[in-house]
Amino acid sequence: MGSNAEIKPGCSIKAYCLFVKKSSGIALTLSKKKAKKNAIEEEGDFESLTDKFLPNDEEMAELKETYANLLVKKNKGSEVATYRVCESRANYHVLKTVNSKKATIALLPKCLATSFGIALPFDLKEFSFEALTIAMKQENDSDSAIPIVCAKPELIALKEEFTFSADTVGTSFIGLVESVSAKTGVTLRFSNGVTKLVAMRDIVLAEKVV
Repeated sequence: MGSNAEIKPGCSIKAYCLFVKKSSGIALTLSKKKAKKNAIEEEGDFESLTDKFLPNDEEMAELKETYANLLVKKNKGSEVATYRVCESRANYHVLKTVNSKKATIALLPKCLATSFGIALPFDLKEFSFEALTIAMKQENDSDSAIPIVCAKPELIALKEEFTFSADTVGTSFIGLVESVSAKTGVTLRFSNGVTKLVAMRDIVLAEKVV
């Protein structure tokens, strides 16, 4: 089709989806090239909690060597423990348990370190806080792991609802956003590393997602 002047009521057109926004609907374009370019840029912006806020393979190997005596040997489940920060990196904190029989370390992604914009004094040596285990970071060929924890108080308070069960119809669940994609939707993370894909239209209010 040529110019926009040729678009009249009753005519058929072939258009490409440029983007989708919940508040304003769908934007269409007649340019296939423009639509493809936008799709590539959109996919390039895609990131997940796991990819951005947790150590890569090289960092994991370094952490396991540095903290070899503080690794855990079994799944800790949705356990709440008290921690202090022993090391801070760009996107996560390395924590150490306090007041426990055997000290262990854990990883706290910075996006899960606090809620409501409240800054906590993680840099203070004696500052301690509670965090909930949400998954285990483990290599395939290793029997040791490092817990991934969340310090958001609302998730700790509602930890019983953090376990997803497809068998319980009508039950409410609390999930952490693992990733957001305009193409596939929102991936939610539940306890023990379980993830579920949710369509964008199923999430009405931001308050429904921790």
